[in-house]
Amino acid sequence: MEQAHIEGSPLRGCNMTVEYLQKLGNKYLDLIIEFAAWVLQENLNAGLSIFTYDSEEVRSLDRERVLIFLTHECIAAVVPYLEHIIYKWNEDMPKFHESLGQHYISKVKQLQRDYINILGEDEHIAPAGKEEGELGEYRCKLQRFLQTSTAYSPEKLLVQLRHNSLYEERALLLGRLKKHQQALAIYTQILKNYKAAEKYCMNCYDPKDPEHSKVFLILLQMYTNPPDTSIVGLMQSDHCQTVPNPNEAVRILKEHSDLFDPVEAVTSLPLDYTIKCVWPGLVTILQRAHDKKHSTMIHKSVCDAALKRALRRKTISHSTKFVIDYEIECAACGKKIANSAFARYPNGRLEHFYCYQRKG
Repeated sequence: MEQAHIEGSPLRGCNMTVEYLQKLGNKYLDLIIEFAAWVLQENLNAGLSIFTYDSEEVRSLDRERVLIFLTHECIAAVVPYLEHIIYKWNEDMPKFHESLGQHYISKVKQLQRDYINILGEDEHIAPAGKEEGELGEYRCKLQRFLQTSTAYSPEKLLVQLRHNSLYEERALLLGRLKKHQQALAIYTQILKNYKAAEKYCMNCYDPKDPEHSKVFLILLQMYTNPPDTSIVGLMQSDHCQTVPNPNEAVRILKEHSDLFDPVEAVTSLPLDYTIKCVWPGLVTILQRAHDKKHSTMIHKSVCDAALKRALRRKTISHSTKFVIDYEIECAACGKKIANSAFARYPNGRLEHFYCYQRKG
């Protein structure tokens, strides 16, 4: 290490140290950790490469011990290390995914505080992920992680969020927990982001899942009978007044009535909704019901015709008469059929039944 700081020394810098440590493997992890500390102080990227270089020796290092070391020695290296082992090396242990999620959330909360503090009075808060600088970058990373990773516990990350911010991230976590009513209340009543609510439903919808199959019906009910926003766990002071949205309700009826039970949807409409108000949506429902009925009738007609043809062939086969005398021979073995059991093919070919079975 002394030579690394001497001008003109062939050992100046940390490259040779990094290359040496990368070759040691997990057996010498204590030694690697001891000398990696000063490399990280000198050069973050070089120090990080000691634990992320793509070699068998580096991949074999105890990742939990490495994470503990980086957390205590160089917190700035933790996120890039976790990103590397998860996205490049496909690490799937929950503790690493949850650690990355927690670090993302912590970083976003810190950056958001700074962002709000310097925001001018006449400036509006940018949409999630669209903020300038690191905040926008890290919110995009956080949202991507929450959407794509399946190895973290939503409950553990949900408790890290504030009650009065990071609504988009809260909605994603609530969705993972199949709490669709709470998630959609955030999109429709707090964020007023109707496109995001619809996209959420498209991503979650699964006709085979009892919970996911009802997301569009829940979305419709958010527009017709919105619940109090307290259901999403907001503090009392952060509640906003919820109001119905007939226009969006009709749009959902028109565009997605094939994704929920239309009878249940219509019966859930408030009594003060006039027929004129919801008529465009009802027309679509009736048209789809008619198309479905028409399709069913066509399918039934095809099946009926096929059944009639089969019954006709059966009747013809049963009405065919033939005589078995002592001269009739088996087409398979050439012996007389006589009184033996036999099988007859549609073309008139006769065989002993055991000859027929033996061929099958």
